[in-house]
Amino acid sequence: MALGRMLFVELSGFVLELPSPELVDRLGSLGLCTRRDLKSCGALVRRLAQDLPPFDVVWIDALVQQRRLTRYQGNALAEPERYPLDVGPFLIQDQIGSTIGAQEYRAKHRESGETVQLLILDAEPQGGHLAVERLQERLRQWNGFSHPAVNVPHTVQIDRGRGVIVSPWIEGERLGDLLVRRGRFPVDVVWDIALQLISGLAFLEQAGRAWRQSVNETSA
Repeated sequence: MALGRMLFVELSGFVLELPSPELVDRLGSLGLCTRRDLKSCGALVRRLAQDLPPFDVVWIDALVQQRRLTRYQGNALAEPERYPLDVGPFLIQDQIGSTIGAQEYRAKHRESGETVQLLILDAEPQGGHLAVERLQERLRQWNGFSHPAVNVPHTVQIDRGRGVIVSPWIEGERLGDLLVRRGRFPVDVVWDIALQLISGLAFLEQAGRAWRQSVNETSA
């Protein structure tokens, strides 16, 4: 969705310079922002910029404050070399965690709107596309298998030289976040979590499938 070559927006008789053409094009091509969104942020941009020119970072901050962008998306637009934003057909919403050699994100399919979980590896899988094909074949073996404590990925791909594992998004609090906010869990809560983990592992064992860390990380 292109925003066109708008350079200025008029606000109650005051003409405000829009973001750089590069940022405007990126916002439009990713479907993150409309002309109306930019115009609605104009008054806030003017207040934030005060007597300075409205640099791109000011517009990004205003779009985040107006909830047109998530905080993560704002960071990704300001530092694109540091934060991934678009991965294949998916648009990242937030980073939800990290593991050794990989980062986890909540993302949305740009056409269908489906929310998914992305695990982006820090490097391409050893063996490249051949390894991805083997992994994809293993995932196909999971068709028809389901368990409330097991989140089975449905696709594996390579994007910009890094492996990407796409899994269904499961709503619910992440255990790591709960632990940070609440501290140590009561014994009965730990017991309930352990039962869910054991149930999921037992299912994987009975299914005769190789498993790694596919146990659901929500408390639901």
